[in-house]
Order: sequence, then structure tokens, then C-alpha cells
Amino acid sequence: MNSVILTGRLTRTPEAREKQDKSGLYCFFTIAVDEGKDKSGQKITSFIECVAYDKQASFLSTYLKKGYLIAVNGSLSVSDKDDGQGNKVRRWLVKAWSVENLQPRETQQQPTAQAPAQAPAPQPAQPIAQDVSPEPTEPAELGALPFEI
Repeated sequence: MNSVILTGRLTRTPEAREKQDKSGLYCFFTIAVDEGKDKSGQKITSFIECVAYDKQASFLSTYLKKGYLIAVNGSLSVSDKDDGQGNKVRRWLVKAWSVENLQPRETQQQPTAQAPAQAPAPQPAQPIAQDVSPEPTEPAELGALPFEI
């Protein structure tokens, strides 16, 4: 079973791109994962490369920004490539199945839409009438109705 769950902060604002064959979206992103401190008290941070596709890629690029705390659930992919100088380079990549925004709402950036200058003051509540059985009213004249009987 190949399953990875990570929690970390986005290192940059994600950007979704269209696949070359125009069959959907993809988004590469990196998260900074805190791993505690070493013996000397220095903070240890790992930078994990991830990729998301289609709906998850759209979600990332639409709603998340650099610095947001996210959770990524996915699988680990390893590939060996030649770096052009004859050296083999191993690349670790998390293929995201799901991405969740963990950033508290009060610290999220609000959309930059124009807000109204001043909200209308709330109106005081009207008292409820004591008499709940209203007097019957006379029916309207038959010619004044907007439909035929």
C-alpha cells in the first residue's frame, strides 16, 4: 500500500495549468513540512514536491495562497532521471488524491471585491399582534381578478 498524509504550508501560490493533450488540469506545488528540531535546537523543515490533477488542481489555484496550511493525502512516486551531466537524479513526488485547506478563516485573505461603504442599520423587531384571528374580508369583484373562474 502506498499512502502518504502530509501537513505543511504552501511555499508559493499554486497555479493550475492545462495538460498538453487538453484533457484536464494539473498543478505542481511544494509544501514546507516542519519535522521538529535537531539536537542543537535548530528547526528541521522538509520541502515536499506534490502534483494534483483536475478538480484538486482547480481547488488549489482558486482558493489557496502562499503560506496557507494544508493537508495532502496521496501516494509517493519515485523516478530516476539523468541530469544531463551523466548523473542520475532521484525525484520524489507526492501525487495528491485530496487536498484540504487547514488555514483558519480569520487569517485567510478575503477577496478584493468592493465592500459597501456602510451596512444598513438593523431595524427593530415589530411586535407580534395579539389578535391572531383577523376579520374576514369581502371578496374582490369578479371582474378585478387576474384570472377567470
